[in-house]
Amino acid sequence: MSAHDELPLADYDHLPLSSLQHRVRALTEEQLRQLLEYERSHADRLPVVEVLMARLCGLEGGATPSPGGAGAEPLPER
Repeated sequence: MSAHDELPLADYDHLPLSSLQHRVRALTEEQLRQLLEYERSHADRLPVVEVLMARLCGLEGGATPSPGGAGAEPLPER
């Protein structure tokens, strides 16, 4: 199984930034770190890294995962 297949968001590489901003709200710190590591080692898109880092900082500051809208549920952990 590739690293892509283990990501917590289905079709992560094909999500528009606006959708990603909503979908990451449902992720845990661990899942966000996984996406961030994947992003940095693959496309390393600055706007995407900024969205992931902002949400990670929010969670570290006390925010909790919340529903991120339709289709925003992360994949079950393996």
